[in-house]
Amino acid sequence: MTMVTDFELDFNSNTKGNWEGGDLTSDGGAFLIRTFFDQIKFPELAEELFFIPSDTAERDHTNVKMFIQFVFLTILGYHMQKHADELRADPAISSYFDEKGLASQSSESRFVNRLDEGSLAQLREINKILVENYYIESPPPERLTFDLDTSYCETYGRQEGGSYNTHYKCCGLSPLMTFEDATGLLIDADLRAGTTYCSNGAAEFITPTLKDFKETLPDTTICFRGDSGFASPEIYEACEKAGAEYVIRLKTNRVLERTAVTLLANEFDNERFLDDQVMIGEFMYKASSWEKERRVVCEIKHVGGELFPYFTFIVTNREDMTPEEVLAYYRKRGNMENFIKEAKNGFAVDKVSQKELIVNNNQFMMKMIAYNLIRMFSLLVLPDAMKSYQIETLRNKLFKVAARKVKHARRIIFKFCSHFPLKKEFEAILRNIRLLRLNFSP
Repeated sequence: MTMVTDFELDFNSNTKGNWEGGDLTSDGGAFLIRTFFDQIKFPELAEELFFIPSDTAERDHTNVKMFIQFVFLTILGYHMQKHADELRADPAISSYFDEKGLASQSSESRFVNRLDEGSLAQLREINKILVENYYIESPPPERLTFDLDTSYCETYGRQEGGSYNTHYKCCGLSPLMTFEDATGLLIDADLRAGTTYCSNGAAEFITPTLKDFKETLPDTTICFRGDSGFASPEIYEACEKAGAEYVIRLKTNRVLERTAVTLLANEFDNERFLDDQVMIGEFMYKASSWEKERRVVCEIKHVGGELFPYFTFIVTNREDMTPEEVLAYYRKRGNMENFIKEAKNGFAVDKVSQKELIVNNNQFMMKMIAYNLIRMFSLLVLPDAMKSYQIETLRNKLFKVAARKVKHARRIIFKFCSHFPLKKEFEAILRNIRLLRLNFSP
């Protein structure tokens, strides 16, 4: 007989604790995620598209099941592969899979290291189908705004592609990402070597997205936004060729500054030199590397008392906006920073632990699929008051629910915490999931 060892709870000497509570789980609310997966046919989508041709071994847990497990545990906040061993005995999480339960840490590690260029292409295709089907099933938007940007994933030791980036002042990799502004969905991503400049390969990166959405949503206008790192004629031409709009900041230079000053000189009031003044205008401009003139919106901001002004230049092919509207529209791209922070803080996309770049790229994409599934979960089934919740809030308030597993002769019942404060919301979300008529399988 094993002796139970209690531990002291300092707030009251007469109150003790131990780890003998029985068949309990702290992740009872994850049942909602698994139900959502099944309702939108995510397992069927994975089964249809994800396979590793070079891997013919027979094992208890297939590559597809380990992919779904990776995504599922990422959503719950278990980002380390060793967590799989700790959770195999969890009565709820193991029940969300088949009778074989979770794969072990060693199985999950071997699975990750089997991933290659082919699996990365499949993961990107799965992500594309999820995102496109979401927009197909939603009321068709008049315009979609895609924000293009890079970030960094810090590396250590001799990880492939890891190199010093002077902008971020660390060694790492540089993911290129496209998010949609209204939904926060990740449209596409690619993990690149740390020294890759922002716009290198960006035109080739966005072209498939432009083509796919043009075919999927022919009546929706696509607009790309980007900072000055993406100010390249290749990107402008890719957008123009695909019939897409763009709003991209230009790096300032003497020609642009001289043109703007000449254009707006009459609007500057010398008698108000000590006051802040903002002057806005537009002109046609052709850089030496451009094949044609393009519309440039300019802003000169003079801070009261300072000798030199601040310049902002935006190149765009949008003709439906005034210069003031173009500047306001561009500045909304700061919302993308919130999406990147959510992906990093909530899904650990910046934690790259493998030696090979291609394996890290596969892990990055699986985490971003987890991110997208939660964004869809929030948009489709959460009550309005909860739609703005970040993943950590969802975990703490909705997924982290104590439950006891009770076995009967023919069935299993999970008895959730009687004092869970969000009972009504939990049941409403479950009803919303069951009412979904989306099918994301190909």
